[in-house]
Amino acid sequence: MADQQSKSIEEYITVRLMSYPAPGELVLSGDRLCAIVGLTLRNESVFSINIQATDVSGHFSLNNRLLAEPAGLLIDESRGEIVNLQPLKHHEVILTQALRQSDAEEIQRCLSKGNGSISISSVDIFVTVQNFALSVTPKPLRLSQISAIPLKEFYRSSD
Repeated sequence: MADQQSKSIEEYITVRLMSYPAPGELVLSGDRLCAIVGLTLRNESVFSINIQATDVSGHFSLNNRLLAEPAGLLIDESRGEIVNLQPLKHHEVILTQALRQSDAEEIQRCLSKGNGSISISSVDIFVTVQNFALSVTPKPLRLSQISAIPLKEFYRSSD
């Protein structure tokens, strides 16, 4: 089993969009414009896994248009990188995408019309395994299984 999982570790990590109280947050005013999306990962492999800030790359997309700034892993006093997530355990991951002023304005227009969505399918989150006798190739999680998130479902903060 370990040999099979070592070749496709990404298939043994379940990814779900957080839903309560919202799948994410939009910060459309102030100094730090951004979109935030929360995920819950469950390690269904036999390995302890790691996800570091440098393991996240790519961009969110707004209405099927890639945003210019890179997406990243939100790390603060209450959230850090995933280190040695044991088999059958879960962990929350918060992705953040900086927005340009023009992106924030486009999102505002979409919200006023009641349409628009954000997708994270172009973001790669690489899973690594360390200190194991069997070599495991880092592979990106499959975020394409997560549907585009309607903008109206996001919590909107005022600053």
